[in-house]
Amino acid sequence: RTTTIPAVKLDQQITSAQHLSFYWSETKTSSPYSATYGAANGLPEPITTAIGTYITSHIERLNYDYSLRPTLLLHLGAGYQQDYFDTDAKTLNYDASQQLGLVGATLARNFPQFTGLMTTGNPGGGMVNMGPVGQNHNYYQKPTGNASLTWVRGNHTYKFGGEARVEGYPASIFTNANGSYGFSPNETGPAYNNGQSLAGIVPGFAY
Repeated sequence: RTTTIPAVKLDQQITSAQHLSFYWSETKTSSPYSATYGAANGLPEPITTAIGTYITSHIERLNYDYSLRPTLLLHLGAGYQQDYFDTDAKTLNYDASQQLGLVGATLARNFPQFTGLMTTGNPGGGMVNMGPVGQNHNYYQKPTGNASLTWVRGNHTYKFGGEARVEGYPASIFTNANGSYGFSPNETGPAYNNGQSLAGIVPGFAY
C-alpha cells in the first residue's frame, strides 16, 4: 500500500484591502493486492481473482476577501471536493472473445469469472475460482460556494451570508461485465445423487 498526500497553498495580497488565497490537496492510496478484501489467491495475472483498491481524493478552495470599509468585510469562497474509490484488477484490457473464443460479454476488460470448479469435500481436487471479483468505480463530488458580509458597529458584529452545496454520488459497476461462468459437480455425478453427498464426499467433479 502506497499513500501520497501533497498540498499547496497560495496567498496574494492584491491591494491593502483585497486578499486572494488558493488551496489544493490530494490524498492518493494505491493497494494493488490484498489477501482478504482484495481476494488475492496466488494465481498469476490475468486469471487471479485479485482486485486492487485505488482511492484518490482531492480538494480545491478559492477565497477572496475585500475590506469595503474599515468596519465592513466582504468574503467570497468557492470550492470543489472529489473522491474516487476504485476497485480494479491489474489487467484491464483482456479480450475473452479473441483469447478464449467466449463471446457475449459486454466489455473487453477482464479475464472472465469461473466459479464452482472445486467442490468442498471432493478428494479429487479441482481448481480455485478464476477471474477478478466484482469491481466498482465510485465517485463522490461536492462543489460548494459561500458569500458573507461582516459589519462591525460599535460593540456589535453582524454577519450576513449564505452557503450552497451540491453533492453527487455517481457509480460505475463492472461486476460480471466481462462474463461469468459457474460450474457444478452435478453434471458428472450419478444421476440419482445430483447435488447430494455420500458421507461428505460429492461424487461429481466440477472441473
